[in-house]
Amino acid sequence: SDTGAKRWSFRAGGKVDSPPTLHEGLALFGSHNGWVYALNLDDGRLVWRFLAAPIERKAVLHGHLCSAFPVHGSLLVLDGKLLVTAGFHNYLGGIHGWVLDPRSGKILAKTELRGGAQMPRPVVNDILCASTDERQGWLALDAGLGVDGKPRLRTTKLGQPIVEGSAPVLVIDRNAALVRFPHDVRGGSTHGWTRPMSSGPVRGHRVVHDGAVGFALIDPTMSQNHPVTAPKSVILSAIAGSNKDRKELWQATAEQLGRKDSYSALIKAGANLYLGGGKRDGSAGFVQVIRAADGELLQEIALPARVAECGFAVAHGQLYVSCEDGMLVCVGAP
Repeated sequence: SDTGAKRWSFRAGGKVDSPPTLHEGLALFGSHNGWVYALNLDDGRLVWRFLAAPIERKAVLHGHLCSAFPVHGSLLVLDGKLLVTAGFHNYLGGIHGWVLDPRSGKILAKTELRGGAQMPRPVVNDILCASTDERQGWLALDAGLGVDGKPRLRTTKLGQPIVEGSAPVLVIDRNAALVRFPHDVRGGSTHGWTRPMSSGPVRGHRVVHDGAVGFALIDPTMSQNHPVTAPKSVILSAIAGSNKDRKELWQATAEQLGRKDSYSALIKAGANLYLGGGKRDGSAGFVQVIRAADGELLQEIALPARVAECGFAVAHGQLYVSCEDGMLVCVGAP
């Protein structure tokens, strides 16, 4: 992570759509070919692989050939067990759930989430998110997989959060990537969502929180049909309070930021916000550093390609940026 030098590489049999899960010296991840892989972190050696798809059937996803039962890259380890789900959604061949031994790939339990009387609402396969008691992973607010290998089902009301008495869980916007839990209506389509990302009074294409303050990023290139309602010139805003007592702290417009390109990523680290984006054709990208206290633009860094959707990560005082051309860029403190 200090130099970006390649230590090893591994070619999986299909697309890997999200980062691997690191566990006890292993890199665990799923692929769109329906398989799960475990690699040795030191040298990238294959330790084991497991076919999570029930059959070797192919489908086309976004113009690419994949399994009819793809597995997302990021997997969940709870109570020393690896939880895996394969498939598109419960009304399209079902979602096949597995509990595996992460060290060997041995099957510990298996289940299936199918639409019907027991699970009437559509549920899209997604990255599993751990419950607060670490006994199950949730695909949606009313469906998940337990460490015992049994389906997790519950009845929810519209807008009811996944954790009782707390704000709705918000992870990654499915318009761009995989998980989004601000509403309990997940939708039964494998297409994009029809609702904006929102949590309380904060509403935008990308949303982050820091305590009682939320920050909303709006992509000015989105069509008029997108449900986010805000002046087109506003790119970033800081909001406090609740739905009933909403207080806007500041706004940063396209004119202030000097950009009318697409914005694709937002993250907060320390006292600053980091915005990323670029041209829709991927030809050029940028990172902007914004002071969170007042929205002032502190720095802009040019990149060779547009920042991938939700393509930021922060660790050890450095910003890691995934670009649409496959490049990984590491940015240190200015």
